[in-house]
Amino acid sequence: MSISVKPFGHLPCGCEAKLYTMTNKSGASVSVTNYGGILVSIIVPDKTGKMGDVLLGYDSIEGYAPVNPGYLGALIGRYANRIHNGRFPFHGETIQLAQNSNGQHLHGGNVGFNARVWDVETRENADSDALILSLVSADGTDTALTVETDCESASFVLDFTDVAIPAMLIRLLLTV
Repeated sequence: MSISVKPFGHLPCGCEAKLYTMTNKSGASVSVTNYGGILVSIIVPDKTGKMGDVLLGYDSIEGYAPVNPGYLGALIGRYANRIHNGRFPFHGETIQLAQNSNGQHLHGGNVGFNARVWDVETRENADSDALILSLVSADGTDTALTVETDCESASFVLDFTDVAIPAMLIRLLLTV
C-alpha cells in the first residue's frame, strides 16, 4: 500500500492544488485533491481483471476551478441540494443564505466546501493507509449544516453528523 502526492495545478487564488493517490496491494487506487476534497479517480478491476477508472472527472485542476458546474466528485456542504429562497427557520429566527442558483441556495452557496482548500494529513501503516482531510467552517460562513465523512477499508462509508451550526471542523478519512 502506498500514498503518493503530486502537483495538480494552480487555483485562481494562486494556491497549489495537490493530488493524493492511495493504492492498495491489488493495484486499486483512489485519488483525491485538497481542493474541495474532490474525488478525482477510482481505479478498480473489471470482471476480467483489467484496471479502469470508474469515476467521471478531469485530468487537472482547471476542470474543477474556478467553477465545477456539475460538482463532479466534490464534497458538498455545508448543505447538499437546494434551500428554497436561500432561507430557513432556526431556533425562532430566519437564516438568510446566499442565493447562488436561480434564487435558491445550492450546495453550500457561493463558496461551499467544494471550493475550499482542505488540509490533508497522510498516514501510512503496514496494514492500511489513510488520508485525513480537514476543514474549519467558521461561524457566519455562507453555509448551513455540518458534515463528518468517514471512509474505511476500500469501501466508502459516509457518516453525516450534525456537529454544530455556528462553527465546525470537518474531517474526511479515506483508508485503503
